[in-house]
Amino acid sequence: MPALGCTITLGVVEEAYLTLPLEEFRRAYLNIATTTLEDRVISRAKWEAVCSEDAQSTGEIFAFDVNPERSAAAIVAVGPGPTIEVVEYRPGVAWLVERITELSRQYRASVAFDRQGPAGSFAAQLERQYVELIGLDGKAVQRACGSFYDAVIAQQLSVRISPDLDRAVEGASKREFGDLWVWGRKSSRFDISLLVAATCGTWALANRQNARIPLASFG
Repeated sequence: MPALGCTITLGVVEEAYLTLPLEEFRRAYLNIATTTLEDRVISRAKWEAVCSEDAQSTGEIFAFDVNPERSAAAIVAVGPGPTIEVVEYRPGVAWLVERITELSRQYRASVAFDRQGPAGSFAAQLERQYVELIGLDGKAVQRACGSFYDAVIAQQLSVRISPDLDRAVEGASKREFGDLWVWGRKSSRFDISLLVAATCGTWALANRQNARIPLASFG
């Protein structure tokens, strides 16, 4: 803080620390980029409007993602509506292939993922397990992000309440590609693998050619 002791006294800083929200203090006095409620890509109000304890998805499409550090992985189920439900969000990645294979076989479902992201490294292992994959390329991911955002804003999807997914949406940022954008894994405040999985799964359900019969719910 270069101005400390010159144009800003320690007392002013102390008062600001005690009275300002922590995020605002970090932004204003420590020059740390932060995300406030107003900076959220999807506002809290819009997100809460599509979330419900009663929402239940069916295993028509599963989708997964992995964070860049490979310290956690996520699986969601997407069914008609569309309706999104978190299936797994766990540390590490050693468990991922086995769990995806189990779900795909049990529900006879395709599995969507961003093939150019960290999840892409699991494609060969899953193919050897005969899992039917829907790999989104870069353009498809861009379209998927825009479509997911539009669906939330228009309240055209439902999400079973999940604190982990809530946190991903809260901390998510965008990475621009000209007039389009994708979720920014590295620039987001929190792990957004659940949000990326939900986005890919929603796009896959809307764009696949062969609809599948709804099966059991995860509720």
